[in-house]
Amino acid sequence: MGFLEDLEEVIDNLKPAPDASTNAVAFTAVLNGIFFVVMMLTYDGLRFLLPSIYADRQRQVGSERMAVPIRLNEHWIPFSWVWTVLEISWEQLQGVGLDAYFFLRFIQLCFWLTAVPAFWAIIILWPVYATAGGGKEGFYKPSLANVDQASWRLWFPPVFMWGLTLYAKFTIAKEYEQYIKLRMDFLGSKERRCIKNQRYYSLLIEKIPDALRSDKALYDYFDNIFPGQVHSAYVMLDLSELEKLSAKRLRTVANLEGALAYFHATGKIPWKRIRRRIKCNAWHSDFDYEMINAIDYFRCILRGENEEMARLQYEKQVIAENGGGLRSARSWIERSSIYNGSKIHHTLDTELNRNIVAHMKIDVKGDEEESFTLAREREGRACSTCNDEACNENLMTNCIDIGENHFFYEEPSQGICNNDENVATGNMKQLGSKCNILRKCVGHFGLDMLIAFFSRAQQDIDIVVDTVSGTYLASTGFLTLRDLVSVTTAVSTPICHLPNTIEVAMASEPQDIVWQNIHIHKDITSKTRALANAMIALGAILWSIPVALIQVYASADYLGTLSGMKWILTVHDGRFATFLNGYLPVLALLVLIMLLPVIFQQLSLRYERRKSYSEIQKSILRRFFLFQLSNIYVTVTAGSVWRSLGDIVENPSKGFQYFGAVFPTMVGYFISFLIVKILGGLPMVLLRLGAVLRLAFLNMLCGKRKTQRQVDNVYKKQELLYGWEYPNALLVLVVSFTYACISPLILIFSAIYFFFALIVYMNQVVYVYANAYEGGGLLFRVAVNRIFVGLTISQVILMGYLLTREGFFPPLILLPLPFFTLWTMKCYEEIYFERSLQLSLERAQSIDRLSIIHDPFANDVYRQPLLTEAPVHPLPLRH
Repeated sequence: MGFLEDLEEVIDNLKPAPDASTNAVAFTAVLNGIFFVVMMLTYDGLRFLLPSIYADRQRQVGSERMAVPIRLNEHWIPFSWVWTVLEISWEQLQGVGLDAYFFLRFIQLCFWLTAVPAFWAIIILWPVYATAGGGKEGFYKPSLANVDQASWRLWFPPVFMWGLTLYAKFTIAKEYEQYIKLRMDFLGSKERRCIKNQRYYSLLIEKIPDALRSDKALYDYFDNIFPGQVHSAYVMLDLSELEKLSAKRLRTVANLEGALAYFHATGKIPWKRIRRRIKCNAWHSDFDYEMINAIDYFRCILRGENEEMARLQYEKQVIAENGGGLRSARSWIERSSIYNGSKIHHTLDTELNRNIVAHMKIDVKGDEEESFTLAREREGRACSTCNDEACNENLMTNCIDIGENHFFYEEPSQGICNNDENVATGNMKQLGSKCNILRKCVGHFGLDMLIAFFSRAQQDIDIVVDTVSGTYLASTGFLTLRDLVSVTTAVSTPICHLPNTIEVAMASEPQDIVWQNIHIHKDITSKTRALANAMIALGAILWSIPVALIQVYASADYLGTLSGMKWILTVHDGRFATFLNGYLPVLALLVLIMLLPVIFQQLSLRYERRKSYSEIQKSILRRFFLFQLSNIYVTVTAGSVWRSLGDIVENPSKGFQYFGAVFPTMVGYFISFLIVKILGGLPMVLLRLGAVLRLAFLNMLCGKRKTQRQVDNVYKKQELLYGWEYPNALLVLVVSFTYACISPLILIFSAIYFFFALIVYMNQVVYVYANAYEGGGLLFRVAVNRIFVGLTISQVILMGYLLTREGFFPPLILLPLPFFTLWTMKCYEEIYFERSLQLSLERAQSIDRLSIIHDPFANDVYRQPLLTEAPVHPLPLRH
């Protein structure tokens, strides 16, 4: 309890970030300006000297897939790349992929949402605020703080906020129109009818029942629904054993390549020390060590691992294709036609079945008995030696009508061709009828709810046991169809009438799939997501705790209490301690914020077990944005979100004033923040320090003994991490919206940031970034929704601030605006986003009719890569 009491005291004494004066902002600009010039000159020189790092996209994707050809100058011309980037058109940028394209469109959207309001703010709000005569100076003279209490000038900010919201609504609508057009072209274009990308014809199947968990059963089931339109079907397996062996094999081949590189560089044979077991007697063994040729040793190990990998691959493929002896799809369809609640175990009433059979219209050769005989032959259960009436009546009892001229046969629990067993069968039916009566009586007392609860719990336990115990055949699979009409129908229509069974969605690209998580049951991932979201929300509410701990422990005072560290307090008469107290907390907080996306990524990958990298990036975007908002609130107000929410609940009338009283006094702080983002953050995006440092360390440590695999690791693909970059842009935009009507000066700095950010990211997207997968710009919608959230937050803060200025009617004008903003977000979701998830049936039919190529698909595109992984051999040596 002592620690908790100390922590509560630390949180209560939490200090807000100090506002920056005009001189402090000028000093920040000069210091970061020097850093900007040094970093940009460094980048410009390295870009000329190391084009393999700073123009790496061509090597990764090939010259034919480059949206803009690379221009390499023979002589260094400072900042010549800027003019090249400015000449790139948006039509050319579509060639880099929709994910990157719409990220750049988002940056441009943010630019217009800050530049246009900044223009009108200079014309309208600045004169109104600057001439108010409130006695403010510096940043606060052209701000709302300079307006007197209850002044007529307080009418201008709410009107301006309405104009800003309507302009944002109009601009976002235009972007969404472009978005939906390109999304439709992405999913299927008439102009690309000669090319059929298998990804657009493939489906992700979740919650596959046990009886369909094989390639053949899943193929047969969907071929029955879409006759002749199924290309391939694959059920996923738990390949944990193969994953471990594959990782071990990669380590072996890396060691072999290192041994070969050493021999090639030095001419000396590399030796490997191995431990050999020596049997001394029957009860005791000893070990000896022996030096052997490392090249021969690792070659022998690699050969054995390749053979073991091939053997396991064959075994797993046999299991996937045949299903390990599971029932066929036809058998599952028969059983699923008798459904009660959540279980397929309904006892048929004899008289009811006779009525069904009496009304069945069977038109197979006009003979009823022959029709039933054919049905039994189809199932391999024909009775060729018995024509007894009782036998046929029992057979008819077990037939269920599922539609005109179609029937399926329910296999009885006892043989139907044994007359001696008919009496026993009748007794069983009577017993079943009595059980039904007893079940109905029990149900009247509410015990059926308890039984259903335990039944559901048993199903959940079975799912968890199957996941943990490593059941080979999973509930996930992939299906490839031959036409887009079938694909669109399958995605938009329920496939099965049974609840919680066979859910269909569009498949991601194979490169986007997290194959080690693909076999996890969807119910498991849903529960882990719910728990993870709860933990994230709690962490955002309690974010003041780590901030408070940083302020306590990241200080010279605390470091001076450590053994041998008292000298920190006395260096340069305490000036060094003052410097540490100012910068150590900021540095520690920045490091913690930079670690947040890494933590969120590992949480999504290893705990939630998400099945695609694009889903992981989406979760990072949402959570990182939430924590950035929480960090701004805690940093600026020095308050606990939890405590603030408690105060607002106790006194709701002070809610608006609580938010509006603090934020408007931090103009200088946020201007300094934007200056650091412009002059310090953007050059770091260009520099690619990670790749440069990897190359430097590799040359320094290995020299001529570098292997090709090590060099490839240096020049590995640099991906655009949307989960990191979208929240950074959104943070600047939310700050801009918050101060747009309070201190419009911030809009100018925000517009400058987005202008240079567009140039920087356009250069990186065209020449550097090469993402392994393409999601079709789905994250654009998530980011746009956060724009509406930022607008809503800024409107609430403005209402609160106007209430503190003794205004009543001006904030009343703003009252419906947050609801209008959220309603607009919901409408855009329905109008634009939901329509862009899949092709319309009309467009799909048109593309199928114009398609020239009918079946160019490969067989193993959606087969798990570990099942088709080729034997591994050392890469050629570098010369």
